[in-house]
Amino acid sequence: MVAEYYIDRTGDVKKAKNFYGRALSLASQCNSDVAQGRALSGLAAIEWLCGNYSEGLRLAREVQRLAVTTGNIIGECNGVRRQALCYSSLGDFKRSMQLLCEGKELVV
Repeated sequence: MVAEYYIDRTGDVKKAKNFYGRALSLASQCNSDVAQGRALSGLAAIEWLCGNYSEGLRLAREVQRLAVTTGNIIGECNGVRRQALCYSSLGDFKRSMQLLCEGKELVV
């Protein structure tokens, strides 16, 4: 994704967020659940990076919900991981550890 380039290579969060938003819009129009999940995951990562943990958590939950609905195990792991990062940053280490255990079970 172009958005990943702007985050990884240039550090331009604003442009990355814009491209993830565009990707989400296109994925919704095309009814692509995988692409939608990927764009939502990117937006969740940006919110976490910017310290907007509650919004990152909301987006990460949506990633997981969408992945569970479509049977996308990788997407589900991604949603769980993003949630764990947000909970850890919010200081809820117990919930973060529960999510990491849940993610571990998904991998197994």
